[in-house]
Amino acid sequence: MILGTAGHVDHGKTALVRALTGVDTDRLAEERRRGMTIELGFAYAGEGAARFGIVDVPGHERFIATMLAGVAGIEAVLLCVAADEGPRAQTLEHLRVLDLLGLARGIVVLTRADRADPARIAAVAAEMRALLAGTGLADAPVLAVSAVTGAGIAALKAAIAALRRPAAAPSGRPRLAVDRAFVLNGAGVVAAGLLSAGRLSVGDRVVVSPAGIPARVRGLRANDRPAEVAAAGARVAVNLAGEGIAPGVVARGDWLVDPALHAPTARADIRLVGVAGPLPRAGTLHVGAAHGPVRIDPLGEGFAALALSRALPLLAGDRVLLRGPAGEVVCGGVVADPAPPARGRRTPERLAELAALALADHAAAAALLARPGGRIDAALFARARNLSDPAGFWRDLDAVLLGGAAVSRATWSALAASIEAALAAHHRAAPHEPGLAVPALRAAVGGRPPAALIEGALDRLAAEGRVVRAGPAWRLPGHAPALAPAERARADRLLGLLAAARLRPRAAHDLAAEAGLPPEPALATLRRLARLGEAAEVAPGRFLAAALLPDLAAALVAARGPDGLVRPAPFRDAAGCGRNMAIVLLEWLDRLGVTVRRGEARLVRADRLGRLAPPSAPVPGS
Repeated sequence: MILGTAGHVDHGKTALVRALTGVDTDRLAEERRRGMTIELGFAYAGEGAARFGIVDVPGHERFIATMLAGVAGIEAVLLCVAADEGPRAQTLEHLRVLDLLGLARGIVVLTRADRADPARIAAVAAEMRALLAGTGLADAPVLAVSAVTGAGIAALKAAIAALRRPAAAPSGRPRLAVDRAFVLNGAGVVAAGLLSAGRLSVGDRVVVSPAGIPARVRGLRANDRPAEVAAAGARVAVNLAGEGIAPGVVARGDWLVDPALHAPTARADIRLVGVAGPLPRAGTLHVGAAHGPVRIDPLGEGFAALALSRALPLLAGDRVLLRGPAGEVVCGGVVADPAPPARGRRTPERLAELAALALADHAAAAALLARPGGRIDAALFARARNLSDPAGFWRDLDAVLLGGAAVSRATWSALAASIEAALAAHHRAAPHEPGLAVPALRAAVGGRPPAALIEGALDRLAAEGRVVRAGPAWRLPGHAPALAPAERARADRLLGLLAAARLRPRAAHDLAAEAGLPPEPALATLRRLARLGEAAEVAPGRFLAAALLPDLAAALVAARGPDGLVRPAPFRDAAGCGRNMAIVLLEWLDRLGVTVRRGEARLVRADRLGRLAPPSAPVPGS
């Protein structure tokens, strides 16, 4: 368990830590000369399950940013009040800070009890209980101790042990807010802080965020002990290695995160906590161990939009603190949306969405899905919430995943029915046309849902045998447009030439010449074949036989390298075409959504390979 001190300057915090642990956390010469804590100090005590750590924070008002960096990495607090002086200015400020940050476990420690008589101690205890009323620490025990005589220290240790809770199973990907970074002789760069989620193991890959510097975990210390694995809840020192890791590149206010969580944002919408008056338009944001200038824009209904001076890897649920231009504590907040829209943030619909996003994970998703036509960007939601098992999460909610979006069963059923009705209406109106492409379907179903959602719905309907792809268009299974006999004869001659060319796309004018046809009617027939799904126009005026698309899928799978990416030369060899035609095919596959470009290479979307196979054919490599 990691605790932290809090309280007014010179109220005995460091002496108390020394009495509990035997460690003097004032390690700097300046701290010893001035007799006050300036930097964060760290100490540990106990063994096994009884082991605990303490983060000692400064009490002086000038060092409030350092204090906030320290309390960001604790689970419980020792709020120190000198028995002979009673609560002072920083006692009240620190108590407000702790409450705004949601810290609800702790002990009020009346220090310097050797300097006060029992009546004075009782009076200060009563005063503190009154101050605690209505805060998260309202039920915190109040204990008097003396670091000089040792009186009350044993009782305080017992009270600390009583604060301990059973460790929850670590969930999510690893995330650590760095509150200390240094260079260790013989080891190199070390970054330390509370591991708030997931597990870290020696050898893991992480990213120093927001800078985006990749690193490898070279070594670990968890709660000041060497470790191969550290779990959420531990204070962890991480020895980093990597090409970009050097002294000075990691500092307090950075994060060490799993690569999937590295998504810095300069905008966030928050739910406000503890607002006592009008919000300033500008101030200082504190989150984790980071702080910096921020613009504050009230949205209404208890929410505000933040514009950060520096992008940070925020997640939903992060606790933040806002200070005004004069340094005063204004309020706290909880990040509701770390990736808000750029426009429409004050509309009733958006405020209702924020109210849903402010709920816990399952409740938030359920509320968003329950809205009419409600859909959620599944990957964005999972990252913002650091979900351990996104697939299981959506399964628990009985949600349907369509093109990266999660929707409710009711929304899916309504969308599927709208697509089928739109296709049926089109077939009645244009029986000789093959069907509708995605842009036309978007317009026909109403509401203009995102193209990715329509494509995901069509893929699911195709898997269920309810629709059939016909080139760029989609049709119902029972719809079979036919060519006139004369055009069918022309089409068969052209298709024969395309089949002979295998995976080498042919130009329409060359095909026309070989088939003995006029160029314009040949091009018109080829394009009608493309609409019917018998050919594919992979570039303007250049065609491939649709019957060969499964071979194209097989070539893609065969050309994948050890890193899973497809590069032009291996693909050219697998497809049996020249480099220029390989590029033409890859660019067409990009447009089709089967591949995603990564520089000169391509990532194959396994879930889209079915677009290169007839409905009844197996998908290569799937």
